[in-house]
Amino acid sequence: MFKIIGADQREYGPVNEEQLRDWIRDKRATPRTLACKSGTNEWKPLNQWPEFSFEGRDDILKSPIKPAGVMPRGGYMNNGLAVAGLVLSICGLLCCGGPVLSALGLIFGLIGLSEIDRNPMVYRGRGIALAAIIIALIGFAQFAFAIGVGALRFIAH
Repeated sequence: MFKIIGADQREYGPVNEEQLRDWIRDKRATPRTLACKSGTNEWKPLNQWPEFSFEGRDDILKSPIKPAGVMPRGGYMNNGLAVAGLVLSICGLLCCGGPVLSALGLIFGLIGLSEIDRNPMVYRGRGIALAAIIIALIGFAQFAFAIGVGALRFIAH
């Protein structure tokens, strides 16, 4: 069993030699990928482990690295909750749904951000999630301002 450091500088594994060979074949790992064998604390490139011989394999030795880990067939995808959070936050800011839609946008944005941070090899859209959170907070502030102005007008009359 091995652990590796992916191109994104995250640790993956432990995985068995067969899985690691699949990653090499899929170009998610290269001979330069740092690996640590179970039971040791030594990190060194895969080509320095006797289990992985790359001699005569110029196609592998010169190949660019792709991130190790799980990647959907079409590549990375935007997190759906982050996108939904952005749409709801914008609607809460511009429409009469106000704090309800802003609250939903905030919740979806936070959950989406959490999923993106937990699965960076699957999801992208961190900026979308952050925008959803910020716009939802602006929506809350706008609502509070409107309530405050209304209260002042009521008191003044």
